Amino acid sequence: MPIRPLLILLPFLLFSACTTVRETPPDASLRNTRWVLRTLAATPITTLASSQEVYLQFNATTNQIDGYTGCNRYFGRFELPTPTTLRLLSIGSTRMFCEARQQVETDYLKALHDASRFEIQGNTLQLYVEKSDEPLAVFEAVYLK
Repeated sequence: MPIRPLLILLPFLLFSACTTVRETPPDASLRNTRWVLRTLAATPITTLASSQEVYLQFNATTNQIDGYTGCNRYFGRFELPTPTTLRLLSIGSTRMFCEARQQVETDYLKALHDASRFEIQGNTLQLYVEKSDEPLAVFEAVYLK
C-alpha cells in the first residue's frame, strides 16, 4: 500500500483514538445524600425566596431520616426490607405555623408516610406507593460543597 493514503487517514485515526466515550454517571446513594424535593403528586415544588428547600436525608450509620418541609424540621427512622422497598417510621416534626406552606407540608409528610417503594436513576429519587407507577414525590440529589 502506498504511503500517501496512510498519511491522509492518519489524522482521522488519531482523532478517533482520542475521543472519549461519555459514561452514564453512577446512581446517587440513597444514604448520606441530600434529596431536594422537586415534585409532589406531579406538582412542581418551588422554593420561596425567604425559605429553604424541602429536603430529605437518610443517615447511613443511624438509619435515621431528617429534613425540612419548607416550614418545619422533621425526623424519623427508615428500614430497607429489600433493595427497592422502604419504610419510613416514627416521623415527627416541629410545629411552627407557616400559612403559605402548610398544605405542601401536610401533603409532603403524608407522601413520606405512604411511601413503600423507591427508585434511584442517576441523581433522581422517586418514592412510590407499593403498586403505583406514578411517583408520590420526586427528589434531586444535591451535593453540598
